[in-house]
Amino acid sequence: MLNKLAGNNIMATKNNRRTLITKKILKDSLLQLMQDKPITRITIKEICELSEMSRSTFYLHYRDQYELLNDIEEEVLYKTFENLKNLGANLNTARPIEHFLDYVRDNSATFSILLCHPENASFQKAIMEKIQEYVRTIVPTLNSSERDLLLYSFMMQGSLSAIIGWIESDFMLPSKDVADIIYKACDSIVKISPN
Repeated sequence: MLNKLAGNNIMATKNNRRTLITKKILKDSLLQLMQDKPITRITIKEICELSEMSRSTFYLHYRDQYELLNDIEEEVLYKTFENLKNLGANLNTARPIEHFLDYVRDNSATFSILLCHPENASFQKAIMEKIQEYVRTIVPTLNSSERDLLLYSFMMQGSLSAIIGWIESDFMLPSKDVADIIYKACDSIVKISPN
């Protein structure tokens, strides 16, 4: 009985690993195609040809290319928060921002498509809203006054704009320098907000 359970666990692990690899290949294929055209013009056939997988394999994991893109976006959001989780403990340093920027640079193809292509505006809005909600919980000096909300919006949009510019410049500056710029700019904005 124990041998049978152990065998089932090994098979489940192999199948899980195979599923993860298959999904990664499909995600990479979609992102590669999105470098040249919007998702609305990408077909399942193109994804399958590029990934060298059958349509039945694709449909085993995803309904369509939009669900595949959604899976990519959810993964990026999850990993974004994994990389920002130490921000609250280190409000007096740019280190967590630098850590996040290293993640962006290490996944440049994904972020270039999701943040810099206008057809992905819904993802850009979603990531901004989620990061804003998170940062509001860890920056105690910001309150809900109209003035603070405008300052906060300015701070977040400015940070995103700096990151997009950094991506589009092909990472001309080191992540530490960009983190320092964002940190100092945001710190200045927080300091002008009345307590």
